[in-house]
Amino acid sequence: LAISGHMKDSQLKDIEIAQGVFGQPVIKSFYGNYPEVTISHTDLLATSLAFPIGHPMGLDVEVISTDRKEILISQSTKNERDIFSKFTQINEISALHLLWALKESLSKVIKTGLTVPIELYESDKIEVKNNNCFQVLFKNFHQFKGLAWCFENFVLAISLPKKTEISFKVEDFSFLNNLCK
Repeated sequence: LAISGHMKDSQLKDIEIAQGVFGQPVIKSFYGNYPEVTISHTDLLATSLAFPIGHPMGLDVEVISTDRKEILISQSTKNERDIFSKFTQINEISALHLLWALKESLSKVIKTGLTVPIELYESDKIEVKNNNCFQVLFKNFHQFKGLAWCFENFVLAISLPKKTEISFKVEDFSFLNNLCK
């Protein structure tokens, strides 16, 4: 559906989502020029984002669960946890999920998936923007930024080129909290 909005005169049956060598979605169509897509899902949610070829983006969505706390701690750095501990807008378990979602979204942008050491995706500078959006700069990928939102029961993260601006209403996602309970 995300892709069909970018393709003129196309029908859903004309679009195939295949799998790339790293498990990433690859768009196949008879129409030639088509956008790229990034997808994410949990047991309860699925989301996608279509974007122009040559303008890479990645996204991840995670349902917040206290059961994953120890594994998420092991996948974050002390520096990341220290930075997030200064923010009153987010609790520890939500911050850990947000850090994980940012790493997974960045791994989709650079098309490696989680095949490299997780420390490579470390967040470096974090600040709060409008609508409680956390903007993150990455320690090893200065050309990208991450944008992440923490809702009541899930987090959403998008990684994209640093100078790219996107706009959507975060309130549009708030209804999903009821689905994630």
